[in-house]
Amino acid sequence: MKLFILSDELAGNGPVWMNIFWPHYTAYADSVPTVLMSTPYRAPGAGRVGSHWLDWQETRAHGERLCDMVRAERDPAGPNILVVWAINHRDIMRARLLAPVWDLFDVTVLWILDTIHPAHTKLDFIKRFDTIASICGDIGKDFETATGLPVIYMPPHTDVLRHAATGDYRPLDLLVIGRRYTALYKPIHFHFNTPEQKRFSLDMVTRTRNFAGSAEDECQLLMGAYARTKISFCFEPSNAHPRFKGYSPMTERWPHSWASGCTVVGKQPTGRGAADQMDWPEATIELPEAPEDAIEMVEALLNDTDGLHKRRLRNVAEAARRHDTRRRFNTLLQELDLPIPERLTDGLQRLDRMSQDLFEEAA
Repeated sequence: MKLFILSDELAGNGPVWMNIFWPHYTAYADSVPTVLMSTPYRAPGAGRVGSHWLDWQETRAHGERLCDMVRAERDPAGPNILVVWAINHRDIMRARLLAPVWDLFDVTVLWILDTIHPAHTKLDFIKRFDTIASICGDIGKDFETATGLPVIYMPPHTDVLRHAATGDYRPLDLLVIGRRYTALYKPIHFHFNTPEQKRFSLDMVTRTRNFAGSAEDECQLLMGAYARTKISFCFEPSNAHPRFKGYSPMTERWPHSWASGCTVVGKQPTGRGAADQMDWPEATIELPEAPEDAIEMVEALLNDTDGLHKRRLRNVAEAARRHDTRRRFNTLLQELDLPIPERLTDGLQRLDRMSQDLFEEAA
C-alpha cells in the first residue's frame, strides 16, 4: 500500500493554518508509506485570465515532476491511494496536474478540510474522484447531493500519539488561538490581564511579521502552548466568517485542546455530527452570555485544581480514543474496503492502551 497526498508545501510560505496539517502528515507517515506531493503556495490569480495564467505556469513548473513522482513511487502490488487536501477551490483544481497518471491510483479521495461549498468549485471535475471526505457534516451532505458521490464525515483530528500532554506544569492559565466570540472573549481576556490579576491569559499566533517557520515548527509552537495551558477557549464558528454560511462544524481547536489536556470553555458547535464528537462530561464547558458571569465561572474553574486534573486525563483519553488521525485513516480504509496496514494497527493499539491507562488513572 502507498498513500499519496497532494497539498501545498509545508515549508512555511503558505497560509498559517497549514501548521495544523503537519500532525496529519506525521500520523499518516507513521502508519503507511506516504508520499507528500506539493507545489509552493500561491495566492489566487486576479480574475479568470489571471487564474488560467497561474494554472498554466504551475503545470509547466510542477506537472511533470509530480507525475514522475507517482510513476516512481507507486506500489506495484497496490493499492495506491491519492488523497487531495483541499481548503479552497484552487487546491481541488491543482489535482489536474495529475491527469496523466490518474489511472495509476486505485482510489482517489478529495478531502475537504475547510468550508468549501459546491458552488465554489467545478462539480464536473470533482466527479472524477471516487469519494469525498469532509470535516463538516452539513457541507458533506451538500456535496453528496450535488455530485452523487459518497461522502464520509471526517471530523477534525491530530496526531495524539505525538502531542498528548498530561503534565501538571501549566503556567498559562488561559489560551485562545484564532477564531473567537469577541463580545464574550474580549472582556474575559482583558479582565485576566489587568495588573492586579495573578493570572496569565494569552492570545497567541504562531506566525508574526518578524517570525515565520515551517509547518512543523509552527505546529510545535501551537501544541507546545496548548500543553502548558490550563484552560483553552473554543467557540463554535457559524458567525465567525461568511464562508461558514451559518454552518457550525467542530474545528481543529477541539482535538488540539483535548490532546493537550486543556479544560475547554466556550461555545459548543451545533452542526451535523458535532455533538457526537464531544459527548463526554465537560468536553466543552459552555460559558454564560454575560461576561461577568463567564468571568466568575472561569475563575472557579481555575481555582478547582482537582477538576482541572481530572478533565486533563479524561480529555486526553478521549482524544486518543476518538480523535487521532490514525482513527480517521482507519475509518477511511474501512469505508473503501481496503486492508488495514500493520503499522496502522500497531498505532491504533498504542492509542487504545494510552486511552485505557488514562481512563483508569482518572477513575
